[in-house]
Amino acid sequence: MSVDLAERIVSGDRDAETELFQRYYRRVRFVLARRSQDFALAEDLAQETLLTVLNRLREGTIDEPEYLNRFIQQTAKYVYIAWTRKRSNQTEFRESVDDSPDESAVDSAYEREETRRIVREMINSITVPRDKDLLYRYYVHDQDKAVICDELSLSTEHFDRVISRARSRFREMARARLSCE
Repeated sequence: MSVDLAERIVSGDRDAETELFQRYYRRVRFVLARRSQDFALAEDLAQETLLTVLNRLREGTIDEPEYLNRFIQQTAKYVYIAWTRKRSNQTEFRESVDDSPDESAVDSAYEREETRRIVREMINSITVPRDKDLLYRYYVHDQDKAVICDELSLSTEHFDRVISRARSRFREMARARLSCE
């Protein structure tokens, strides 16, 4: 599906360009909001990211359009890094970061990171490869349901059933782990 979208954009299809923004904008904005902790900035950077990708698609300079999702994620990362490096933004960025965080904020950040580590560890221990793949894509990498369905050749109904079973197995694993501790 990514290849088809890329080919349509290269050929000048304006509907495909709109589809690109509709398909990826929310996810890119979410990832950038998580990085920047600033929703308004994330909106600006998401638009810049997708505009950069769109221009590259129009020029036909993306070598592997089948990896468009990864290309968009990497572009978002680089757009954010470029923003933090700009001299005019460095002061704004430093001022937005509290130099003396209170202990509860540090504890909270540690607990969130520890929870993420445990969840990743538990997902890695899942024995059903498709469950592991789906949970990582959907919850850890925040991939869109439509993208996952397309890449794994699943209907949306089948995806719902598979993710439901994977979540159930994960819950059981979490309960077992908590009862052992």
